[in-house]
Amino acid sequence: MRLTSLRLAIGVAVLAAAAVPAAASAALSVNVGAEAPLLNGATAFVPVNISCSPPSIYALPPSTSLSVTLQEAVGKAFASGSAFTTFVCDGTVHFLSVPVSPSSFTGASFRQGAAVVTANASVFSFPVFESVGVGPQSIQLKKAKSV
Repeated sequence: MRLTSLRLAIGVAVLAAAAVPAAASAALSVNVGAEAPLLNGATAFVPVNISCSPPSIYALPPSTSLSVTLQEAVGKAFASGSAFTTFVCDGTVHFLSVPVSPSSFTGASFRQGAAVVTANASVFSFPVFESVGVGPQSIQLKKAKSV
């Protein structure tokens, strides 16, 4: 009798699990441009193209985050800064110009020339979590014409 009850319970659990749709991927994509305008050494505006298709089986809008880190050797010093923002997850490509300022801990400002950029994006809509990163990759910091 106990064995039959156990088989019945397992059968019900398997059917219940099969009835719940599988979580869909957020289809997250991030690309960083090859050049970033630099405003007086204080801020580099890193160009990021990002797209995300929200998981279709959940009614709640997804929670998103994007972090961008920029590093540059400046003489014997090292300039480094990070910025964080959110983005829209609606299935279309969005262009972001992420302002990154050097950290006061490094004591150096960004200058025109080659730098290294890393970007990481994530999307969370329970129970789906997806993240993607790009870099480190080279980026050219160039004097800003206008921002």
